[in-house]
Amino acid sequence: KFIEKPVNLDLFSKKLQETCRDASIQPSLQKYVSKLLQPIFQDDSQVLKAIGKAIKDLPNPGLFLVQAGCWLIEHSKLETAEKVLSQALYIDKNSVHALTQIGKIWHKKNNPSKAVPYLEKALQLSPDNIERLCLLGEVGLTMRDTSMARLHFQKALHIDSTRSKAKAGIKVAECIEDHYTNFGNRPLQGQFASSLNIIGVSLARNGETKQAAEYYKAAMCFTHENKDLSKLRFNLGLAYLRDYQYRRASINLRKSIEIAPRDFIEKPKRFHKMVKKLLAKQKSNKEIVKNYSSEDEPIAA
Repeated sequence: KFIEKPVNLDLFSKKLQETCRDASIQPSLQKYVSKLLQPIFQDDSQVLKAIGKAIKDLPNPGLFLVQAGCWLIEHSKLETAEKVLSQALYIDKNSVHALTQIGKIWHKKNNPSKAVPYLEKALQLSPDNIERLCLLGEVGLTMRDTSMARLHFQKALHIDSTRSKAKAGIKVAECIEDHYTNFGNRPLQGQFASSLNIIGVSLARNGETKQAAEYYKAAMCFTHENKDLSKLRFNLGLAYLRDYQYRRASINLRKSIEIAPRDFIEKPKRFHKMVKKLLAKQKSNKEIVKNYSSEDEPIAA
């Protein structure tokens, strides 16, 4: 991943040596970070105190701080991780990894506008990193800024035309734009996951099953919570059910059940039971499909 554009042999050799050196350092550093923080990570003050003490004796405190920040993000300690990564930026204001991780934190905290400056600076320093381009594209989608999203996803595809997340991002951006056009450019309200579901439900209710299915599959690339994924899967199952594609409906309803929270699980269970009966009969049963209420099509809160 360290080669992001054509380089001469000398630069390639230098970068390869640096990468090999870092690769030998990072596994041991990761173990050290985990051993240091695991017993105390629930206590933010203890974590910051332990990290402050540790960096005094390390030859590369910036790398340690980035590793510690990443570890804390993985353990959902976002506030503490931001403080630690800010220390890494104080040591090296051009730390691409620290900038990227702070951008991720703001994105996870549903504050994409604060993520953008960090991610854009990281992109300036490392302009052809595909993962970062896709992350900026996702941030654009979250902000409902489809122009920004398209720009970064297209740049990612220019580097790697097979990148599935970039393709999915462009698909979602197109559907958001179509939704705006069809509903008088009215902005989508609420959480991003709710907006994703609203668009999919609209497509399915208009009888655009194929378009809805493609959209839902793309939207799942940008839905990171099981409760939201469960509702996307459920609505995709209902889209197939409306189109009498019972086997596909059954698959998606079952997947919805597998990850559904307790306050939602009964809906996919009820419809999955219905679809199993339809499959057993091996015949179309339009009356059963027609008799369910639109209230049974939840939109994520």
